[in-house]
Amino acid sequence: SPGESSDGIVADMGSTAPVAKVSLMCWYKSDSNNSQGTGGGGSWGPAIWLFGDTRNSVAGGFGISNSKPSFHHGNNVSVDASSSPSVVDGSWHHIAYVWDGPNRDLKMFTDGTLYYTNTNLTNVSSNVQFDRIGSGYNYSYTVAPENMAAVLIYDQIITDDEVKGAYYARQFTHDSLH
Repeated sequence: SPGESSDGIVADMGSTAPVAKVSLMCWYKSDSNNSQGTGGGGSWGPAIWLFGDTRNSVAGGFGISNSKPSFHHGNNVSVDASSSPSVVDGSWHHIAYVWDGPNRDLKMFTDGTLYYTNTNLTNVSSNVQFDRIGSGYNYSYTVAPENMAAVLIYDQIITDDEVKGAYYARQFTHDSLH
């Protein structure tokens, strides 16, 4: 349900953020009045959880904050893909995150285009696990998306071209990335 951030699908990837290598993609569409995702989130998570952590007092998750893809990775520490166009406009947008935990490298994409890259991202919480799809821990400032579809999770790093291929394919299957 949209107001329950603790709802969602559990996809335990079995490792914490510092050692995880994950590629996460989905389609996201804001709510009907285009307000969902405009806020900045809070200490422990984004305004909209797309991929989050289910445990209390663990700072981390991928989502939408300030109308852009974002990554919360520590207590009051987050980054937004600030050069991305707004994804809070009533249209479906392909959102992708590629996280290389051992190197603390992050890429964020909107509609197949890379809008954020950071190598050696500091202050990443050592406890964060990306184990929930469509939600995270139930904090008052973060909610589950009303519209999220075609989720794809890889336990490996995929290339920029593979992200772009998934966007243009408009579907997520293993074959669409080759």
